[in-house]
This record gives sequence, C-alpha cells and structure tokens, in this order.
Amino acid sequence: MSLPKIYGFNPNSEAGEDCTAASIFLYGCNMRCPFCMNYRLVHGAAKKPRVVSLKRVKKYVLENDTPMVIISGGEPCLCKNIEALVNEIRSWPCKVGLCTNGTCYSTLFKILPLINFVAVDVKSPNQDIYDEFDKVHGRWGYMLLSESLLDIREEAKGRNDFSYELRTTMYRPLINPSNVQQFACLVNRDDRWVLQHFRNNIALLDSSAQEEEPLNNEEVDIVLKIARNFCSNVIERYV
Repeated sequence: MSLPKIYGFNPNSEAGEDCTAASIFLYGCNMRCPFCMNYRLVHGAAKKPRVVSLKRVKKYVLENDTPMVIISGGEPCLCKNIEALVNEIRSWPCKVGLCTNGTCYSTLFKILPLINFVAVDVKSPNQDIYDEFDKVHGRWGYMLLSESLLDIREEAKGRNDFSYELRTTMYRPLINPSNVQQFACLVNRDDRWVLQHFRNNIALLDSSAQEEEPLNNEEVDIVLKIARNFCSNVIERYV
C-alpha cells in the first residue's frame, strides 16, 4: 500500500498546550480560503513543493526524540491511505497529531481513535462562507464540521491521551468585533480556542487578501474579550 507523499516538513511547530512537534504537509485541499498561507498545497497550484521522504522525517524524529508528528496540509483527510500513514507514524516512538478543517467527517471519524491531538480550523459561523470556500461539500461543509466537533469532544472525554484545539484566523471579513459572538454556535465553553493573527505581508492563496488590513490592537482586544465570554480557554497566537 502506497502512503501519501509528503510535500513539506517543519521540525518545530506548536501542538497544543506545552508541546512542540514536527509537522508534515500533504497535498490537496477542498477549501479555497483567500488568506491561506499554504497555498502551494491546494489543488491547481502552479508548482507543488518538493517531495520530502518519510525516511528523512523518521530519521529526524528518532535522532531528536520528537514527542509528536502532526499531519497537516492542505487537508490531510482528503489523501488516500491517510489511515496507513497514521499507523506508520504510530509505530515510531512518538505521538500523532492532525491539522484539519473538519469537513471530511467520515475519514476523521475513522482515524480519531488512532491519534493523540487534533487541531481544527473553524473558519466562520456562517454556512454561506463554507458554500463559497468548500469546493467539495459546499454549504454541507459547515454541517460536517459541526459533526466532527461533536465527535472530537466525545473522544476527549473518554481518553486522557487525547487533546484538541480549535483555530480561527482573525481575517477581518470572517471575524471581527461585530460578529465574534456568532462563533458561540460552534465553539463551546470548555474548548481550547486559538485565535491566530492574520498576516497580509506574505504570499497568500488570493492576492486580494493581502489588501485586507489585520485587526488592530484595540480590535483584537475586543475580539478576545467577547470570545472569553463564551469560551473559557481563548489563546492569542502569532503565526
């Protein structure tokens, strides 16, 4: 059985609370988020990144006692044989994590029991945004995300070797002081919710996104304050 090809490797990335990890990146994504920084991993990219061998990743993990390997993308749950890749990494002396947009529900459901950490991108509380961004599921992507979040929370209740976080990029058209309260329909009080700063000074999937101004300090403070009214563990992160 052939394993998915790896198109990127970051030896140091964040994996939840007090944990660093190595990240590998798979090709292909169902979403077309204009602010995406990993745009070369999206279907139709003019030039794919160079392939990284799994052997190289394993060598690094073994030599550096890396505590976790996170499978990211793109959307890794779109990749054929993702479960086999998870099981391969599980055979190494490390934990396995996943970064996902949560819309590939059936695949995520199968591999949840096999992993130790999952980070879920929560783009927007608006179904119309998923209708616009999700080129596979359309507006159903929102419902699939909601189902994934329910399963992830249940997984966390039943295991002490599993954790998760939700992530939202503070991209002004999607989250700002006037609409952050709407995220309460997706984010629960006990979730760990990471609000990531949007950067417009780097290459993005849609060049027009570079024209959007990041939230200023005052706006970020307001967003954080409102978010903490309905979620007890809100984290501000620079990426």
